[in-house]
Amino acid sequence: MSLFDGTNFSWIVINTSNTNAAAAFYERLFGWTTTDSPVGKILMTRAGRPLGTLLDHGQNTFANKEPVNWLPFVRVPDVAAAVRRAGELGGRTWVEPYDVGIARIALIRGVTREALGLWQTPRDPDGASIVADNEAFGWFELVTPDPEKAMAFYRGLLGWRIGDEGGYTFIGNAEGQFAGIVKLSGDWEDFAFMQAIGKVRGGKLNVPPHWMVFFNVEDCETFVDEAEDLGAYVMARAEPLHTVGTFAVLRDPQGVYFSVLSKR
Repeated sequence: MSLFDGTNFSWIVINTSNTNAAAAFYERLFGWTTTDSPVGKILMTRAGRPLGTLLDHGQNTFANKEPVNWLPFVRVPDVAAAVRRAGELGGRTWVEPYDVGIARIALIRGVTREALGLWQTPRDPDGASIVADNEAFGWFELVTPDPEKAMAFYRGLLGWRIGDEGGYTFIGNAEGQFAGIVKLSGDWEDFAFMQAIGKVRGGKLNVPPHWMVFFNVEDCETFVDEAEDLGAYVMARAEPLHTVGTFAVLRDPQGVYFSVLSKR
């Protein structure tokens, strides 16, 4: 049985090699604003609401343990209990719970080795309340070599409703669907962005399991052109995401991958 039925993603963190340059890029790309937070991070906001943080890859407690990337956080009422439950289900603790001023967080790795943040705060920063807005985070996708194993883990930990619809595995709760799961297989080697983030070992592409963050945009193709003008590199352009919409994968000037999504 899950401890936290119906929870959702509520925070995102970018682990980057240059916080000032990344802040300038995303401000121009999405219209966000950034400020220095009391804990030394640059806080990203949209419409005056907190949305996520920018972390310096070389100076943060956990950032320097992982390549530059976006990392999503799931809201939980008790981060210590969530960490214990993840361990019982076969996951492992990556970073023990600690305070960051606005929340108490921890990092875990799921049973297929993907990283995920856990977020507990007495006053929710309300990032999840703007997931339906354009240019806010609105979809997440787990890329894993063992979807069945991952599904059992997240059902047990977070009480997510997970099931197949038309050949795509959706994740949701009572309020709706907000994420998906795809199998990491040889087919992915055809995608340029997978070739870029993977490593070749023994002549075979090795792509790590990961959560991909998607940002909502009105028109995927137009947005990609604008992102290119700002210095982004296009890894995959205007691909269909099953019944969800059309997505593209980009790499920012600091080498961090992210996706944008035009929902149907």
